[in-house]
Amino acid sequence: MKHIIFSKVATISVIIGAIFIVQSALADNPPLIIGPINNNDLVTVTGTAQPLAGGVTDQGSVPGGTNLGTVIIALKLYPNPPVTADQYNAELQDPSSPYYHQWLTPQEYGTMFGISTQDIQTITAWLQSYGLTVSDVATSRGSIDVTGTASQLEAAFHAQLDYFYDQQASQQFIGLKSDIKIPAALQEAMTGPVFGPPAIAMGGGGGVGIVSVTVPTLTSTTAKTPTSTVVSITTTATTTTTISSSSAQAQGNSNAPAPLTFWQKIVDFFKNLFRF
Repeated sequence: MKHIIFSKVATISVIIGAIFIVQSALADNPPLIIGPINNNDLVTVTGTAQPLAGGVTDQGSVPGGTNLGTVIIALKLYPNPPVTADQYNAELQDPSSPYYHQWLTPQEYGTMFGISTQDIQTITAWLQSYGLTVSDVATSRGSIDVTGTASQLEAAFHAQLDYFYDQQASQQFIGLKSDIKIPAALQEAMTGPVFGPPAIAMGGGGGVGIVSVTVPTLTSTTAKTPTSTVVSITTTATTTTTISSSSAQAQGNSNAPAPLTFWQKIVDFFKNLFRF
């Protein structure tokens, strides 16, 4: 019995250390938006225009006064988290990992993998400066919901909105006729509005509020020389991932374990320590 007690007590520092590792990883990430936003210094987000393929046809421009309803503004994941989302998801099931069974709520997911609170506030203020109303910020920090008119959104993102028709789905939708342009200061933190057929605009069913879109490159529109710098972007629909356990919990899956606070984890550990 004494040997068993000693053996269990010897693991206390390891368990507590693992919990502290997870908690330290949940500190707000440093801001990516540095310096003032210059609306005249723009970068083009290529690949954001609606492609005319697969039976999709352009039916003309959207009147400027059209109320768009809720538009999703996709945000980027933080580029240098302590551990990638894919790695964390794998280590949730690895007993040797400090992240073993350290389930994340959507809020914790956003803190660990999303952009900073300061960056979200900066982007929110920038959207509001064009008359757009911010109606919601995803708990996971993957997107911002805005409402406004077509002309307000076109002014913010320097792109034309058109009606498109998907012949295969027999459905009309609003999309971008041209690629969007955003201030260079925002390019590390924001992707832009998500349009297209509903299945695409909602991220193809991806979880926990993360909207995934394909954005191949950014090119400067204010380059001083013909050889402007091209910045590669790796945010794609296939690489934007979510934590499966968090996703199940966010969607109301009663089988997903409820997340515990730091002190609840400590208390529960000691409760179970001497159960033989």
